[in-house]
Amino acid sequence: MTEGTVVTLVDVDDDLIERVVVAVEKGVIFVCKEHEYRAAIAENRQPVSIGFRTEYLVKAGGRILA
Repeated sequence: MTEGTVVTLVDVDDDLIERVVVAVEKGVIFVCKEHEYRAAIAENRQPVSIGFRTEYLVKAGGRILA
């Protein structure tokens, strides 16, 4: 799984959410919303992200082309 991959995760309320991968480090997937990812690319900055443990990953899909 690499930066820009769209993933589905389970959030704290047991809802499924789609996010974009920013980084993966030691069992943690750092993700953000698609609009934040695109804005960060356009503004030449790192996206503001939040970490999820890998056990909350449901599936990984395609990549966002910025």
